[in-house]
Amino acid sequence: MSCTLEVMIESESSFVDYYAVLGVQPHVTESELKKAYTTLAREQHPDVGGSDEQMQLVNKAYATLKDDTKRRAYDLIHQFHTGTAELHYRASSDGAATGSLKGMSDEEIDEFVNSVFKEYSVPKTKETLRTRVKQKIQNKKQM
Repeated sequence: MSCTLEVMIESESSFVDYYAVLGVQPHVTESELKKAYTTLAREQHPDVGGSDEQMQLVNKAYATLKDDTKRRAYDLIHQFHTGTAELHYRASSDGAATGSLKGMSDEEIDEFVNSVFKEYSVPKTKETLRTRVKQKIQNKKQM
């Protein structure tokens, strides 16, 4: 009995958490990333019951995260969408605040900007996509 990995992609601009797709944390090393990819690729390959769409998503996630340049760019987007973005705002090159920010310390400015980004970012899910897939497989086996 095969299990399908349900991933909803509303449009090309929708955010997909590649770390969750591969079941790893953002600080994962290259070797851990490759190990997670190969394990998931074996489980989700179309020849063993997965779908082409599932495998394409896994491949795209791995291709993005294994390339240093793509990963750095993706991490900026990922941090915003997961609420982990931290920005350091400075109004001038010498670090002095201007305008309505006068009188605020760098820490106060950083705290304010970070709170704004966290307020408007997508809340982080507690379980990974891999965990949900494994639960679905187990539920189908029990039926």
